[in-house]
Parts: sequence; C-alpha cells; structure tokens
Amino acid sequence: EITDELFEAGCEDGTPGTCNGVFSIDFCREADSLEAAINFAIKNVNAAGHDVARIEIEAGTISA
Repeated sequence: EITDELFEAGCEDGTPGTCNGVFSIDFCREADSLEAAINFAIKNVNAAGHDVARIEIEAGTISA
C-alpha cells in the first residue's frame, strides 16, 4: 500500500524497505543539484502523506 502511495506521489525512482523495523526509501534521482534532488524527494514523500524524519547520504553515491 505505501509503495503505491509513494509511486503515485512521484517517488517512482525510490526503493522502499525496512531494516530492524526502520522504514527507509533509497532514491536514485537526477536533478540540477543535490539540494534540489533532496527537496523534491521530501516534497514527493510528503505528498504521499508521510513525513521525512532523517536524510542520509552514503559516501561514493553522488556523481557529477
């Protein structure tokens, strides 16, 4: 159900999952800047009716 909500809100480039009971979404998103990608992802998650509690960026995952 949550996967469908996220997809319909524009998170089609996000992969939802859980680890140790913590829900997360891994995004692979293109944008003009990292800030824009993060802001659009937050906006999409919020549009699906969910809140973003934390943002993590893994080293080596950002390309120019």
